[in-house]
Amino acid sequence: MARPSNQKKRRAEIVAAATIAVHKHGAAGINLKRIADAADMSSALLLYYYSDVNDILAAVYRSAAKQFLDEREQLVAKETLPLSMLSRCIELGTPYPGKRCEAARILYELAPVIVEKPTAASWSRRFFSGQAELYLRIVEAGIASGDFSPLLPPAKIATAMVALEDGLAIHAMTGLLTPEDVEADLLAHAEALLCIASPGWADRAGEGSEIPTVSA
Repeated sequence: MARPSNQKKRRAEIVAAATIAVHKHGAAGINLKRIADAADMSSALLLYYYSDVNDILAAVYRSAAKQFLDEREQLVAKETLPLSMLSRCIELGTPYPGKRCEAARILYELAPVIVEKPTAASWSRRFFSGQAELYLRIVEAGIASGDFSPLLPPAKIATAMVALEDGLAIHAMTGLLTPEDVEADLLAHAEALLCIASPGWADRAGEGSEIPTVSA
């Protein structure tokens, strides 16, 4: 039996390989052999660490969701004013081409696993709640500073912003909307819901500095 430290390392290697395989084949095209090939391991060895393919994909979802949320929180925390925190948060939630879109794609690709695996469903709830809590902290900071005069309870606005992100982002990835369209819509909804009256408050949004990523 592998030592605990080696087990953790092996599992991380399998998750990284499975992430690459999902990018290459899509979740619908994933099977044990493709993950094994990407990990340069035998299928039997994969099944020593995980019970089946969906168990591996649930781990991929957990890793991607945690990394995306952690990085988003860290980057928003670098802002000091509620208005800049809000515009930065919205920018980071928009799937612009590159690693940001790849991160979103992993999470959308693995949505069916959420239904199949309770552990993935648990992380989906944490992921949504974590993003809503981030928005809530921003809204509360803006109320305290006098920048926001919300039309709804702060928690409802926070939940609505995450739901809007989720609903619009998929259309940016399919080409129905551009990422710029998505970001503009999110900014407009935030401005309306929070009654933001500061001209040019979102001018810095979309400048594209650091972005959350999902490591392969």
